[in-house]
Amino acid sequence: MGFWKDSYIALIIKNILIALAIFLVLGWITLFVISKYTRHNVVEIVPDVHGMSIQDAVKTLKNNNLHIEIIDSMFVKNKPLGSVLEQTPVPGSQIKPERPVYIVINSVLVRKIPLPDILETSYRQATASLQSVGMSVQQIEYIDSEYKDLVLSIKYRGDEIRPGTRIPDGSAVILVVGRGLSNLQSGVPYVKGMTLAQASDVLKAAGFVLGASEIDPHAHGNTSEFFIYRQRPAAGRIFPRGSHVDVWLTSDKTLLNASKNTDNDEDFF
Repeated sequence: MGFWKDSYIALIIKNILIALAIFLVLGWITLFVISKYTRHNVVEIVPDVHGMSIQDAVKTLKNNNLHIEIIDSMFVKNKPLGSVLEQTPVPGSQIKPERPVYIVINSVLVRKIPLPDILETSYRQATASLQSVGMSVQQIEYIDSEYKDLVLSIKYRGDEIRPGTRIPDGSAVILVVGRGLSNLQSGVPYVKGMTLAQASDVLKAAGFVLGASEIDPHAHGNTSEFFIYRQRPAAGRIFPRGSHVDVWLTSDKTLLNASKNTDNDEDFF
């Protein structure tokens, strides 16, 4: 007993044992706290949220003590908008509660693509061009025209649209196609002074088709406001319905006034 009371070596050994005991207790407390904090041996099974809407995926993961993080989106035509395309970790994985599941969703907006230039092509070629970019033909409307089987205009949702107009991917359009000249004849309408859009409507109502349009090289301003100062055939001429009427456009009213003083547009200028 005297050794433990009086020996210097014994004092050192005691201090070492006390320090070791304290170290062991602190280590055990540390491991216990870490275990509680990290929920050791507590895991959640990752559910399969592929194909779900974002809302349903959020609810499903929440019910499994997990949360969602959207990391990317892309557009896939044959998948519902806003649905889950990919997830990480994969379904069936074991992860800690309250951890994120990273997902890639299908875009909530339909991608828009430009309408290809199919005017004045055969409707068969136009159909193939539309299909190559993911569009389709809803129906074909035939009108009288000199150019049989050529696409004269394109309609989408009731409105006429031009090549380059961006419409939703997968859209269906209406092709207005020529069926040849009619046996019926009519007088060509007077379209001088009209804008191109106005003349197109007037000619269409009379059974004619707006043909080529040429712009005065000296014209300036907004082309949509240019007016017609010359037309061919001249107004009043009798032609088969479906015939084309070519027009000349300008912003110069003196040209329009000059053309009003001539009865023969074919000889004008």
